[in-house]
Amino acid sequence: MVFWILLVACSGGSSPAPIPEVEVEPEQPPETTPYVLEVDEPEASLSLEQIGEGIENGISLLLQLDPTPLHDAYESIVMANEDEDCPNYVERLDDAGRYDYWNDHCETASGVRFQGWGQRKRYPESWDGDHYMLDDGYINGEFEVLLADGTLIDFSGRSDFYEKEESDQDLVFDLRTYGSFKVLDGQNSGTWLQQELAVDIDLRAYEREESRGGGRYYDLEGGISGMSGVVSAFHAESFYLHNEAYGSHCELEPYGRVSVRDEAGQWYHVEFDGPAYNGAWSYTPDCDGCGMVWYRGEPLGQACASFDALLVWNNGVRPW
Repeated sequence: MVFWILLVACSGGSSPAPIPEVEVEPEQPPETTPYVLEVDEPEASLSLEQIGEGIENGISLLLQLDPTPLHDAYESIVMANEDEDCPNYVERLDDAGRYDYWNDHCETASGVRFQGWGQRKRYPESWDGDHYMLDDGYINGEFEVLLADGTLIDFSGRSDFYEKEESDQDLVFDLRTYGSFKVLDGQNSGTWLQQELAVDIDLRAYEREESRGGGRYYDLEGGISGMSGVVSAFHAESFYLHNEAYGSHCELEPYGRVSVRDEAGQWYHVEFDGPAYNGAWSYTPDCDGCGMVWYRGEPLGQACASFDALLVWNNGVRPW
């Protein structure tokens, strides 16, 4: 009985006071600031004179890009050294328009090594009713063919061209080439095929027959990298140039943008204001072969270059 009374006594009395609730404000994240990488703007390293000289060097290289030695080398190195087992041809050129197309890694009985794949089409001179095709070639692929004596063709890209004479005797030249190409055969020493260039161009040149007034124009997109000197690359955009005989009011200056790249990889863009098409008007005081240079969005001044070679051509007959 005593034990029960003690239990009752211990369980009696007032309940403990409630613990007051404390409002805790949520912890705020620390203030952050945007991460800004401060980079010094590279200063222009080319003078206006060097930019003009770089443009002229690029033009000089353009006039060396004759595609015929590359296509001739394909015939003399690739086609002349294949055998019945090497390389494997997927299809052959025929009247249906298919290409010579091979894909293989092999070695012929005479020790010629074929690696990669290639497509090729080359047509001889022909008349198709409204024009005379003087030459017409196409090569596409990624391949290397090496002879035992060191003769080599190393091809990566595409080369597509034609030369034709229209029924009215006008001449048309068209070239689409991109990639890198090397030929070591004892016949192309000093040419563009041994200069380690990377090419990406689309050009069209035209010569009107003399009895109808003559005249030439030159239309270009693209450029060349791997140039030697302080200018390492040349690029043209919407470039058009024609001479007075073809209707130009300013044959000294083209229309479009020409850009050059320095050794540090910085581009300089030159805007030219010559006539944009045959018969287009041009502002006479601006007909000086000079254009405003822009570097990283800022004007640097005028750079001047001569474009005469594009209308004279190498030998007066072909634009390359």
